Amino acid sequence: MRKIVVLIALVASVASVYAQQTQTTSLFLSDIMQTTTDRQTGQWPSGFGVSYERMFAPRWSVQGSVAVERHRSYAYVVEDNGAITLVDRVRLQTVPIDVTARYHWLNDTRWKPYLGLCAHYVASPNADRRFRYQNHLDGEINGGTLFMLNPAFGVMLEGRALVGDREPYDQPFKVSLGFDWRF
Repeated sequence: MRKIVVLIALVASVASVYAQQTQTTSLFLSDIMQTTTDRQTGQWPSGFGVSYERMFAPRWSVQGSVAVERHRSYAYVVEDNGAITLVDRVRLQTVPIDVTARYHWLNDTRWKPYLGLCAHYVASPNADRRFRYQNHLDGEINGGTLFMLNPAFGVMLEGRALVGDREPYDQPFKVSLGFDWRF
């Protein structure tokens, strides 16, 4: 956790040295497409979050985001000896933290597309130890577009795909929808 705080502080300080006037704060619904496992919870969306983005060049920005997501565990556990034990499904809560470097395509329209590379961290949820959930740090590719309603407010649609291994409680692909405020 300390490494993530240091990384965010470093990115924020570097961004402030090269800063343009554009800063963005977003409120978003996380994982709006949901997986089959999450659809069975009857809860939509899976979570919500907040992000802060700072432009440090006309085409480049850094974004930090935190979300709170709800999921359900599997209805079984694979024991050390390979046996499958049925267990009650439990609600899980995760808090993904992302730091993303983004490339923005410049244009004169209301549509503002971007593509990014991300460091994605999720602490393991508090669940039965037999699930063997672990904290996880991996990479993500993210891309989306922002539709500007006016110069200060916009609507954002974004997709994130995990790169590499993942934990079962973290979805491999997420779609988010939110509102952005530029100042």
